Amino acid sequence: MAYDTFSTAKVFSNELVNILSNKLIYRINNEFAANKLVPYNDLAAILAGDPVTALPVVSLATPDTAVYNWLVKNLKDIINVQTQLSFQNRIQVVTAQAFFEIWLDAAVTPTAIAGPYNIPLADPQVFTESLENDLFYQNWKSEVEPPIILYYMVGDPAPASIEIPVQIENHFATEDPGKYSSFKAYVNLLAWLGDYENLNLSGSDLATAGGLLLTENNLEQTVTLGYQNLSLVDPGNYNGIIEFRVDGVRTDSGLTDTKISSLRLFVELRVIGQDQLMVSADSLKFAHVKNQLPLPPREFDILTTANFEITIPEYFEITGDGNIVYDGETWDGKKNYLGTGTQTIKIALLEEFDFYELSVLNDQLRIKNLDYTGFMIFPLFVPLTAYLFEQHGFQITPNALEYFAIKGVQNSSAIDTVVVSTESYVITAPYWIELSASAGEYYQELSIKPINVNNLVAGFYQDVILFTSDNAVFELPVMLRVVESIDVGFATDRLNFTNDEEEVTNIYSNQSTERASIALEITRFDYSNFAKTISNTFKGAFFENKMSLHLGNIIGRAFYTPQSLFEIIPEALENYQVFPYYRPANVTINLSKEIRKTSFTREEKNFENVSFLKGRTPQKYQANFGILNYDSQPVRVTKTSKAIFNFVKQFGSQQILVMRNNITHKTINHTPGSNSVFGLAIFFSEFAPGDVIEVRLPINENDYFSQQYLMFPDNKASHQVFFLSEYNTVECLEFTGAMRLGSKFEAISNTTFKDLVETVQNLEVKKELSLTINTGHLLKVSAGMVEQILRSKRVWLEKEGREISLTPVVKDFLNEDSEQAAYSYDVEFVINRKNDLQVYNGSV
Repeated sequence: MAYDTFSTAKVFSNELVNILSNKLIYRINNEFAANKLVPYNDLAAILAGDPVTALPVVSLATPDTAVYNWLVKNLKDIINVQTQLSFQNRIQVVTAQAFFEIWLDAAVTPTAIAGPYNIPLADPQVFTESLENDLFYQNWKSEVEPPIILYYMVGDPAPASIEIPVQIENHFATEDPGKYSSFKAYVNLLAWLGDYENLNLSGSDLATAGGLLLTENNLEQTVTLGYQNLSLVDPGNYNGIIEFRVDGVRTDSGLTDTKISSLRLFVELRVIGQDQLMVSADSLKFAHVKNQLPLPPREFDILTTANFEITIPEYFEITGDGNIVYDGETWDGKKNYLGTGTQTIKIALLEEFDFYELSVLNDQLRIKNLDYTGFMIFPLFVPLTAYLFEQHGFQITPNALEYFAIKGVQNSSAIDTVVVSTESYVITAPYWIELSASAGEYYQELSIKPINVNNLVAGFYQDVILFTSDNAVFELPVMLRVVESIDVGFATDRLNFTNDEEEVTNIYSNQSTERASIALEITRFDYSNFAKTISNTFKGAFFENKMSLHLGNIIGRAFYTPQSLFEIIPEALENYQVFPYYRPANVTINLSKEIRKTSFTREEKNFENVSFLKGRTPQKYQANFGILNYDSQPVRVTKTSKAIFNFVKQFGSQQILVMRNNITHKTINHTPGSNSVFGLAIFFSEFAPGDVIEVRLPINENDYFSQQYLMFPDNKASHQVFFLSEYNTVECLEFTGAMRLGSKFEAISNTTFKDLVETVQNLEVKKELSLTINTGHLLKVSAGMVEQILRSKRVWLEKEGREISLTPVVKDFLNEDSEQAAYSYDVEFVINRKNDLQVYNGSV
């Protein structure tokens, strides 16, 4: 038997690793056929011998390219991948249980196993090293760093041509299978600013009119950049763009999608006339440590046939490989040098820079053409900067790097980072970061960007880039967020809350022919667990490559809204009674990208059995368990108060503790069963003023979530006001102040005239009953609870087992007053009568 029968043989001593292996084999067998994945390297050797050696990594292999390519894209959906890095010859995966590596090797064959083996895994686990480290998804890459700057002296022979090696993006791996039947690559010189094109491209079919028909084996090309028409060019600067591009021929229509990817290199030709002058350096940077020998000099070229004068600050000195001399004088902190003709100049920082008063010197190097015969002499200026350090170290700008990328749509752009150091240094970066150089010295402009993120799984990546010299170390924080092109925006394997504003669903596309489609099937439950299913479909265009929708708001509107208090809570509520509310909504979500004209689905993701509760994620909540009150502030109660402590608990039994002054007063055993959302009724008649009552939900042996109730003295009045919270649960606040009940009448009348007499007759009289209750003294933090009542969709006054439906009158509300120590509020309601003739009096 071969590896595809591992489900019957316990290969690994860790049962969870066996399960992951079995999942992998099962999916491959279903997608392809048996014997597509086999043991590899150390695993194969152990299976053939005595399986006692601890494995450094679970190493598997496939000879099938189609299987390997499928695994690169789908492995994250088969096993619980934490990180994944995809190379052209192997996939490296870290799970919570083990390191997995899957190799592409045409020479492997199925390996017979007898099992069981109980092979242990090493600690720590390590991946197998490989000489080949080309990533599976390759970006465009050129070994020539832009901009390409070329120099030509009028009258001289044409300079030597320049070779530009380029790596073409591998669209055979990145595009959807079958989307394109073929790819062609081209290179052109664009936007040349000049009367004549002075550069030409050759050396590869890329540069021909017909382009290069791509295969997976010719993605590395070299283009030659040469000169032409130099006898026609005037002195000056000329620039343009060398653009490499790939076009794709669509399988379905035969039409060509132009420039599905591209690489641009900016090029500049600087032409120097007779007796003119040009400098190869755009700027010069130095670093120096006090009381240390200066660093080696920096070099730049002067291109000219003329005599020239160089002026520099007194802290520097100049030497050249041609005719250049110091005139021997320093004036106003400047020194002058005289030279003739093209040559390489060396400029060095002197030890006297130790006495410079500031930490940075910003100045300039001036070069004047002494043979210029025009009306005015315009010297050239080269910015010159010198950094003075107290000790060896680094100065790096910016001091942190942040990237965002979308798989299959948008890779992160490079961030140019300036590194100033007093020594030469080496750079080490996380595996997901690409550097333009792995070492440097003194001053460097470093280009830093993430690798092609299609080689990674979606998630947050955070680490440091390390700069190390002989005497200093610098850590540059770097963070990358990678999202899928279809990003649901929230966890689909846990309970979600509808009003979490940060949990937004995003669908990304860079194709102008596509639109986004979102289909929801929402099954919500009322308080008797009666289910109702509601379906919604939304289609939207992409703006700046993105379509966003907050699914929680849509799902929240589908929740059942109760009409009566006693359809939510038991009519004969008892002290310490735990009762269920409703089951979380069960949602099926389909997210897709489709062609606008035909509605053909290009890409989709389905999520089933996603659970939602109404409201925001409470502050005292974790892993499907917590208190259903957003901030759980202490509540003022009296001996006549009632309270409902609301919580969510999906799995496992628990003991709810009621504490009185930090001593256990009551233990309530609770098992959720098939429900998830619960209320616990608490009456306070057995407690005394000054007591601190606390309800605790244990998280573990040492920690718990808690809600406090603070006992106040009784008042003459007691009005139990129940209201529907943001979680569609019921909460209660006792109002202990005075009550005012009033009626407002509005008549609809008809006026008639008969026998010169005016008669008025009421056709209908409308009546509105208003109720105003004072809260009594409250805690300062209780303002939030009063505000919840004002915002609630349903409010009831409970009186002797009867419910009276109220609607809050929304008006201005004072949340805080620095001059008040005690708080109380008059809250006005409209009574919702059952019929127009119903009369309320003081017995309310």
